[in-house]
Amino acid sequence: MVESDLTIPCWYRVGCGLRKEGCQKICPRYLEMNYMISNCGMKDAEKYTKQLKPITDNEFYAYNSLAKIKDNIEEFVENGCNLMILSDFPKVGKTSWALKLMYRFFDRIWSGNGFKVRGYYLYVPNFVEKLKSFKYRDSSEYVEIIRNLEDADIVIFDNITEIPLNEHAQGVINSVIGKRLNANKSNIYTGYTDDDVSNLGKNIKRKLEDVEIIKFDGPSRKNNINRDDKRIKGE
Repeated sequence: MVESDLTIPCWYRVGCGLRKEGCQKICPRYLEMNYMISNCGMKDAEKYTKQLKPITDNEFYAYNSLAKIKDNIEEFVENGCNLMILSDFPKVGKTSWALKLMYRFFDRIWSGNGFKVRGYYLYVPNFVEKLKSFKYRDSSEYVEIIRNLEDADIVIFDNITEIPLNEHAQGVINSVIGKRLNANKSNIYTGYTDDDVSNLGKNIKRKLEDVEIIKFDGPSRKNNINRDDKRIKGE
């Protein structure tokens, strides 16, 4: 029997049609999925998403709505759908659910993907902080981020409403979102219900007016209450 040399458990090790005597890093299914996650823009991206159990009635319905989107994620992306996930408190699973949707998309389109970034994650407050230095726009990191933001099939704009955007940041982010909407590309935004949407500026705010909103109203799970690791195919 071939010994597994994976440094992490493979997402597909249970019931995988490609699995024979053992799993190896050279498996195309593992390689392509791992490439998309490792290059999705999230530093130290978690290989397995987190799942939170709903606590309130509203969260129960919110989770069901998100589960339906996840089950039809290819159609969601192909149609260029947009979604805003909001919450009253931090650490309730907004980012986890956004990643869950993106990872499920990866799971559906991994075959033959090669070395192409299909989904991208942007933590907006950190990006805005970097934009305060105009020299940043000349960096290779900035060029790569903008390219991925414009080209990826689905992008997560995490905590987009958290901090005020200066004129420079508004211009950059508004341009990216505008290009994505014109190209009929999907976007997922996260934020807090009590954030001032005027932080975004009128142009970005206008672009988000018709976005579908799903809200979590449960308490913070900052102590990892009711949280379990879930594999992509078993979520």
